[in-house]
This record gives sequence, C-alpha cells and structure tokens, in this order.
Amino acid sequence: MGLGRRLQGAAFPAALMAIVVAMIGIARVGSIPMVLMLGAALAISAVLFLVALKDDRAVFYCALAAGFFSSTQVKAGGLDLAADFLLLGALLLFLKRIGPDREHHIDGERRPAMIGLLLLGLGLIAAGGLIGAIFEPKHTSFVFSIGYQGSALGPLPARFADVVRFAVLTAGIVVVIRAWRPSRRQARAILVAYGAGELLSVAVGVLNGPDADNRVKGLTTHPVFFGLISAAGIIIGYSLVVMRGGRRRLFGVVVTVVSAYGMLISGTRSALLLAAIGVLILQMGLRSLRSASVLATGGIVGIAISLFGTNLAGSTPTITRILGGGYASNSNDARSLLRKETITLVKQHGLTGAGFKYLTPPHNLILGVMAAAGILGLAGLLLVVIALIRQFVATSSGDPVTLAALAVPLSAFACSWVLNAGWDRWMWLPIAVAFATPMKTSTEELPTAKNRHRSSAIAH
Repeated sequence: MGLGRRLQGAAFPAALMAIVVAMIGIARVGSIPMVLMLGAALAISAVLFLVALKDDRAVFYCALAAGFFSSTQVKAGGLDLAADFLLLGALLLFLKRIGPDREHHIDGERRPAMIGLLLLGLGLIAAGGLIGAIFEPKHTSFVFSIGYQGSALGPLPARFADVVRFAVLTAGIVVVIRAWRPSRRQARAILVAYGAGELLSVAVGVLNGPDADNRVKGLTTHPVFFGLISAAGIIIGYSLVVMRGGRRRLFGVVVTVVSAYGMLISGTRSALLLAAIGVLILQMGLRSLRSASVLATGGIVGIAISLFGTNLAGSTPTITRILGGGYASNSNDARSLLRKETITLVKQHGLTGAGFKYLTPPHNLILGVMAAAGILGLAGLLLVVIALIRQFVATSSGDPVTLAALAVPLSAFACSWVLNAGWDRWMWLPIAVAFATPMKTSTEELPTAKNRHRSSAIAH
C-alpha cells in the first residue's frame, strides 16, 4: 500500500497534528525561532496534503505551479520555485508510485517516440561538459568572469555542479513530466498557467518601472530573460487564439497582447526575432487557412501601430535599441568581444570543450556549446534539434498548444547566431510537456478546408 493511501482518512489530520507538536517541541528545545519552525511545519503539512490526494492530482498541482513560476523565474530565499515544484512532483511520483492514467491510452492516440533521441542529445551535451570541466583553463579571461554565476553544490566544485544543474533543468524536467504522462487537458492547463505567470510578470514590470538602462525585467532576474519569456508568451498565446472556445481565445488574445508589450519594454532585441520566427513555425504546423487569416489580421494591426502609433511602439526600449539607441552600441561591442574570445577558446579546446562556465556568454548557441562541451556537445545539440523537428512534424495540426510548445525552442535554435538561451526551465518545461503528452490523431485537426470537405463527404 502506498503512502498516499495510508494518509487518507483519519490518519491525515493525526499526522498534521503530530508534525505541529513535534515542530513546536524542537523549537523550544533547540531555541529555534518559532516563525521558522511554523513555516517548516506548514511546508511539510502541504507535502503530506498533496501525498494524500487521490490519483495524480498532486503531481498535476505541482506541474501547474511549475508552469506558472517557469515564466516568472521567481526566486525565494535562493530557491528557484519552478525547479523546486518539479522536484516535489518527482518526490510525489515516487511516494505514490503513480502510473500512467488509463484514460490517456484511448484508441487512436500515439505516444511520443522522439524522447529517447532528445535525452540522448542532452546526455551527450552533459557528458561533453563534464569532459570539458576536466580541461577547464586555469586562467579565465576577464570578459568570461563578469557574467559567470556558477557556484558549488555541496562538495562538488562549481565546474562540476554546473553539469548537474544542466542535467536537472533539461533532461531532469523531461524525465519527471514523462514519468507522469499528463493528459492533453492537463498539458494545456500547464501552458495556460505558463501564460498566466507571464501576465503577472509583465504587470509587476509595469508597476516597478524600468531600470537605469530604461529596460524592464518583470519578475525575472534580467531583462533578457523577461524579453525572451515574453516572446514565448506571444507564441503560446497565439496558439490559444486559434483554438476553439470563446474564453480560451479571449485569454489567448490577452496573453499575446500583454506579452508583446512585455517584449517591447524589455529592451531585448533578439526577443522580437524569436517571436516572429516562432509564430511562423507555429503557422507552418497549423496548416490552417483560418489561423493564417488570424495571423494576417494581427500582422496588419502591428504594421498600422508601427506606422501611425509611433508613441505606442516606436519609443519602447526594444525598438529604440534596434534603431541603435539605448546603449545598444555598447552592448554590441561587448558581445563582439565575447564572440572573439570564445572563438579563440574553441580553437584551443574545440575537441574537449572547456566546461559549462563558457556555455552562455557568447550570445551564440553553437559557439557556446562548442566552447563548453566540444565535439561531443555539438553532436548532442544536433540530436536535440532533430528530435524537436521530428516531434513537431509528428504533432497533429489540431493540437496548436503542443505545436507552440515546440515552436518556442525551434525558434530559439533557429536564432542561434544571436541567441543562447536554450538551457533554462522557461523553455524546457514546455518542451517536456510537448514530449510527454499523447498525440492527437488527424481526425481531431483544426477545421481546415480539406477537413471540412472530408467531414461533409462522411456525413453524406
């Protein structure tokens, strides 16, 4: 009998009471602040409450929270809430030994087959980073040291801890969501929560105002992340707009418009490119005249705003930086120097790599992977991209939210020459959801002209 069943019924309130009493006793004996112990008791009680829930609702609630906080990058007391909720979900999977829900395996559904290729690619990158850490240069260039934020993980030094964090925040997320195997409705709810988190982040960013460089970062740790997550919000919001259902469409419109504003006030130039390419990739997957008309209408509105509403868009930090203002030239010079230093590093350590310390600085995905993980990492990156493309092609046009979750990383990798944001949870949670969700069959596609003709023929 699993722990969840044992905690159901009268045993659950008894367990909560025992925890509170034990925490109070420990606080008295150990002279620990009562507030701290009550907080710990509340956290443990919440975990027990989730464990006591029936079916897979506990893991679903954790995944919802992870989806929400993935798009906000909220940190509390040094803890990343998205990663922590995912780890809690993994713990609940272990405690309750939840298997795939029977209702997920109805006739006509196919399980994703590309996840093994995806995990193999990530494994090769991690292995390359581990080898690279062994050959890490003793003397690091000053330009690489400025933005490096790695730290030790217990007894592990920072160079090896970086490999562990990479594995947990990419392959770890994919494995946890895959072990749970959410239904399509649950997967859609997670991505809706992702959009809700983006709305909150933009609202906080507007209330807090810009920083000294006139850029907004919302709830995230940097304007670049805020801009890129806003671009992802545009893509996911657009996928909701083209779906059936009035409230879902309305929410999609709100997410799309608010995310577009967040992208413009972030000052992140590459976010504009990511959003544009991502929406086009999504449209290719939808293969729908109706969604194409929605995109065309949105494009006309955007052009009209850019031509006649210059105060609305033209004066925003992102457009200002694209036109060369807002210290854009200083940023260009710094990135050019980083690329030159990275190219020099690749020439010296291109076979083995030099460790994950050099993964993100060059603002170029391919250069970053080669500098960090060498030839092995580059091979792994190729496998990851192939897995994403094959999964995107295999996904039905009637599943726009899953297509959007795949269009985000495909767009990020397509922008690899100016962008290196491929390894954070804001992108890998949607990827994990897309790879773990049952696929729709072709009979459930959006109402394209071809499908309407087919349905009419069947009806007659």
